[in-house]
Amino acid sequence: MDCLFRDIKNKIHQYFQTTYKGSNVFVIACDGNIGAGKSTLCRHLKNYIIDELNDILVCHIEENVDKNTELFEKYLSNQREYGLEFQKWIIRDKIQQFLDKENPENKKHCCYYG
Repeated sequence: MDCLFRDIKNKIHQYFQTTYKGSNVFVIACDGNIGAGKSTLCRHLKNYIIDELNDILVCHIEENVDKNTELFEKYLSNQREYGLEFQKWIIRDKIQQFLDKENPENKKHCCYYG
């Protein structure tokens, strides 16, 4: 994980130093299986961005299956049948979380998903 995190930090730093021209949203998406370490990676990324790129507003958009436990339980019992419906719900929920975030200081906006 340390090597992966170091590579990601280098890419983020390089992007903000050379390519990012003040567009108001920069999104980092982290996807993987349950228990793969997405949340751990995102915590490290959040700390890095806050410490090293302090003019970036960081918001965390998460997969909170507690909002829809009935669908999550159906998904766990039959991933083939409920997989698409569950993924569509996750995407809609993430979009809504993103839209609900405020940016009162008009900073560059970086969201990470975990």
